[in-house]
Amino acid sequence: MENQNSHIRVLIEEIVRALVRVPSEVRVVEVPGPHATNYRIEVNPKDLGQVIGKHKKTARAIRAVVHAAARKSKLAVLIDITPADQSEAALQTRYDGQL
Repeated sequence: MENQNSHIRVLIEEIVRALVRVPSEVRVVEVPGPHATNYRIEVNPKDLGQVIGKHKKTARAIRAVVHAAARKSKLAVLIDITPADQSEAALQTRYDGQL
């Protein structure tokens, strides 16, 4: 299962790096959960709009491709897109369901 998750993470990184102006600042963090693995995409705040897209169309397309790949491997995934400068404490609060 670990190997399958790493393929999903690499897929996300490749897609997002192709979209942004600062590919070196793209980071994908894997957060295992009880029912699904959450992938947090962190990008330079200036690139956030590029990854989300107009009317969230780019974000939806990324999610569609990743969900299709995950479904093939029988994995459940969730994807969050955040600016790289967002504090770790704020993100942990969100994952703990307190937001």
